[in-house]
Amino acid sequence: MAVMKRQLATLVSVVDECETVKTMEFELSEAVAPKPGQCGTFFLLKPDGTFGEGRVYSLSSAPVEGNRISITFRITPNFPTKLLTLGVGAKVGFFGPYGTFVYNDAAERVVFFGGGVGAAPLLSMIKHVREKKLPAKMIFMHTNKSVQVSPFLDYFKQLSSENRDFKYVLDVTRPAESSPWDGLKEEGHLTEEIVKKHVSDAPLLNYYICGPPAYTHGVFTILKGLGVTDDKIKFEQW
Repeated sequence: MAVMKRQLATLVSVVDECETVKTMEFELSEAVAPKPGQCGTFFLLKPDGTFGEGRVYSLSSAPVEGNRISITFRITPNFPTKLLTLGVGAKVGFFGPYGTFVYNDAAERVVFFGGGVGAAPLLSMIKHVREKKLPAKMIFMHTNKSVQVSPFLDYFKQLSSENRDFKYVLDVTRPAESSPWDGLKEEGHLTEEIVKKHVSDAPLLNYYICGPPAYTHGVFTILKGLGVTDDKIKFEQW
């Protein structure tokens, strides 16, 4: 069981994932043992060094990365923008890890559904499967407005080319605004027909869904229509 700690974290790097998404990597004062898919609360520090404003973020890093943890977020006003004013070497507060949206190592056939930056905890799960060399066959259906605002494309494209047990499908909801992409791609909002093109034996598989409420509800409804029972579905909304 992961032990939750309240501690300081130092900003190590900031990476541009796409036009609108950043990944921040932090080094913790003390190592923690998150489970794949869990989250933590990150705090800005007040002038006196105490914890101030905070926000919950899913961890996008693999659990095996020790005292290094990463978060991936879309650039929006308020807290994310304040985070981005910090330079490398700056400190923030951290409390975690916690959360019940956790990968099941016993799963043999898994489908991930991510809406935009909802891919973050799913990336942690996928990295976990790779690091542990778990015998899982994985499909990731990732919905974004366009190619330009799709995080982790290079990572998933390379993984799908190297690993026959991993399939990545990019679903673009605004194709007229999107740049070309030479990987597997669907256009428009997810439908039962689109899912059936890529997912066979739907009731037998395990599902992880993460994204905004309308997205998670839509995917859940599609899966129920395909005969998937509740015990096969885990989801998290943000």
